[in-house]
Amino acid sequence: MLIEPLKYYEKPVDDNTAYIDVTDEGILRTMLFRKISGAGRERSISHLLPEETEKIIRLLERVNEGEVSKLKYKPYPQTKREEISIELGKGPIVKFETILEAWMMENIDKDYDVLKDVIGPSKEVEYFGNNVLYGIGGEKSDILITHVDENNIRFKATVIELKKKEITNDAIDQIYRYAYWISQLVTANYVLSHDIKELILQPVVIGFTLTEKSRKYAYNFLQERKIKIPYYGGKGITVKVQPIKIILYKVSKNKITFEIKKIQ
Repeated sequence: MLIEPLKYYEKPVDDNTAYIDVTDEGILRTMLFRKISGAGRERSISHLLPEETEKIIRLLERVNEGEVSKLKYKPYPQTKREEISIELGKGPIVKFETILEAWMMENIDKDYDVLKDVIGPSKEVEYFGNNVLYGIGGEKSDILITHVDENNIRFKATVIELKKKEITNDAIDQIYRYAYWISQLVTANYVLSHDIKELILQPVVIGFTLTEKSRKYAYNFLQERKIKIPYYGGKGITVKVQPIKIILYKVSKNKITFEIKKIQ
């Protein structure tokens, strides 16, 4: 995969400026969680939410005094190009959960059948990422999506939990346990520069099967519940956690189909 630099800043942003200095608004939460998650992981590739990207750009501009440098590099030698494809397999279950995750990353914004009914139109998708860290102990969401309205203002976030096989009670519990922290992740920095009072949070679980026991358990999560986050400085926000949506997948001859499972 050939990558051409858009901008090159010669001076990097040091850790103290990135994580401790409070003279620039916002916190680089996802990067901070990655940094403290253990040796060998702190420098690995990390997703950045749009507002975190804006902060990084501001810090790079400050450290480099607005000067953009020229990066000296030699073009990578051209070789035969091959399209990267995701092998789902014969089915009906994917071999690894990460295959399902990779397929979602490739197709989540393509208005795919059934998925678009849950995620919404692709034109509203602001950001999506996988393995998004939201907790100090390395807790992460399999997939996180943020959505914007016609005024380009964030109004919704979708959090997806993936299961290769059976959707269990624990998987349903898990997605609600971290609703509060995901809500903060997608609003804490955002409310500093945007006038929003409410956000919709849509929990989704995708798996191959749902037992009758878990279907009945999911029935407990069919009511909207509200989370009030009283941010300092009067920037409080109300998060409306929507009833859970459960999707079943099936693979056949390297193709995947989805079905929305009715809980009631």
